[in-house]
Amino acid sequence: MSGSKVHMVHFTAVRSDQSAEITLPVDPGATHIYAFFGTAEADEYSLDQYQLVNVT
Repeated sequence: MSGSKVHMVHFTAVRSDQSAEITLPVDPGATHIYAFFGTAEADEYSLDQYQLVNVT
């Protein structure tokens, strides 16, 4: 979330990839990031993690 916008970013990666690169579709400034993981069936989800970052 940034300013008055909320962006939903969905991508497919699996644990065995061990990494993923995500491009945030936001303008420069303070951006609130909430991340969580879900099963392929979309029936179970992890707890979310929060981080405030300053996009330049």
